[in-house]
Amino acid sequence: MPGSSSARPPMGLLLLGFYTPVHAAVVVLCASAPWLFGLSSGWILIALAGLYLFPPLMARTLLRLWGPMPQTATLGSRAFLRWWALAQLQLVFNRLPELEELLRLIPGLYSVWLRLWGARVGRFVLWSPGVVITDRQLVSVGDHAVLGMGAKIGPHIVVRASDGTLRLLAAPVVIGREAIVGGLTVFGPGARMAPGETSHRTLVLPPFWTWEGGRRRRPDPNGGPEPAAIPEWSEP
Repeated sequence: MPGSSSARPPMGLLLLGFYTPVHAAVVVLCASAPWLFGLSSGWILIALAGLYLFPPLMARTLLRLWGPMPQTATLGSRAFLRWWALAQLQLVFNRLPELEELLRLIPGLYSVWLRLWGARVGRFVLWSPGVVITDRQLVSVGDHAVLGMGAKIGPHIVVRASDGTLRLLAAPVVIGREAIVGGLTVFGPGARMAPGETSHRTLVLPPFWTWEGGRRRRPDPNGGPEPAAIPEWSEP
């Protein structure tokens, strides 16, 4: 039955779920090689490259082969599996956020790393501690933007369509030039902050909403994905 929760997930979905533990095990093994097997200290550099460079470069390769991701995909479809593969490449950094915090210790390094994933990041962007990004290839941040502590950028959600099926909804999150994002702000897929805007802390921008003129604006009913894919939200 459509939308039945008892339906078996595709085998590819399960197999891709093992990427994160396998990747982590390989990185730890390479980093431990000088002590475990008496190999050269160069294996530590190989471990760091495997941790920080392999996932974004693989993601860029997959995006080059597959092209842009669709805004919506039925759970378990081929398009969903493509998104799932990209998500698994990034999962270790969401499970262990300290890995990203280490990159933020060096000015500009985190922005460069995000660009490797396919994100569009401008110059002199300030990333405060605790910023969380789930789909790095679907993020655009303008020059001189400031992201407050604990801000969360989530360019995807899973919603239940009118026919009962579960569907992925994914769209780029755009933060304009010189925008200041308040702490603990949450961006949903397709959310946008206009250039030069400043938001208060704990702001929530639901899917395809915009922060402009100091207030939240609803999505354009004539644009974006089909209405059935967008959940209902109301003003607090």
